[in-house]
Amino acid sequence: MQLFSPSTFDGKLTSASGDWQAPAEPNGNSFDLEVAQAYDDRDFGKATRTIMAFADKVNAYFDSKKPWDLAKDPENKAHLHQVVSRCMLAFWRISPCF
Repeated sequence: MQLFSPSTFDGKLTSASGDWQAPAEPNGNSFDLEVAQAYDDRDFGKATRTIMAFADKVNAYFDSKKPWDLAKDPENKAHLHQVVSRCMLAFWRISPCF
């Protein structure tokens, strides 16, 4: 089973993928608001650090779930789909949308 093949999951994310929560910042703002405010303030260093901190959390989640091991057992297909969907959604959130 290929992890990221569009045919693996019919090219769709799971419905459970949307429950990925953005890490809250100490001041109570969510990731999205923190990045937007940094860009508005032209504080690109802060925006980059915030984005990278979020990416690090997603990478840690991905590593802890070990989707490469999940893919070895067909019984784990639903869980694998959830893990891959959550990570794809999380990285979509840090992608520029112009």
